[in-house]
Amino acid sequence: MWSLSLVAVNTVRADDLDTGVVGRRVVQYLLDALIVSAGTVVSLALFLGAPTEPDGGVDSSSALFWMILVAVIAWSAFWAVFVWVLRPYGHRGQTFGMQALGIRVVSAAGGEASRGQLLGRMLLLIVDAAAGGLVGLVAMWLSKRDQRVGDMAAGTLVCREATGRP
Repeated sequence: MWSLSLVAVNTVRADDLDTGVVGRRVVQYLLDALIVSAGTVVSLALFLGAPTEPDGGVDSSSALFWMILVAVIAWSAFWAVFVWVLRPYGHRGQTFGMQALGIRVVSAAGGEASRGQLLGRMLLLIVDAAAGGLVGLVAMWLSKRDQRVGDMAAGTLVCREATGRP
């Protein structure tokens, strides 16, 4: 027997979103940066406590030292991608900090932000965080929809949770 099912795709017009959340975004960035830093600090603490010599010492010329260091760097990179890309992709466009502050990332075209858009935003945090975050802050103040450089390049907006439900 054939059946017809309709799938509703909910989108929101970008002009209808409340993007005036610059203050919340600053606090959100600090919260998420703290979470990413905590993951790095924990892995670094484990690294510094890992002996590479039989006597319990650390020899920076040993292969084990470098393998552990590479593992710490890889873990730190994964943790950053998880916090800034994977977590928001699976949780309605919200990092931990965004969820706490009631804001989220959406596509400027309407709808959920894609993994590619979230990754682009994350990679451009390097630019936005320049000069102590001043580049991103000035970009938000000067842009019509309060977008930082990463948002403009990725085609995303950050809006209040209540108004940004596609």
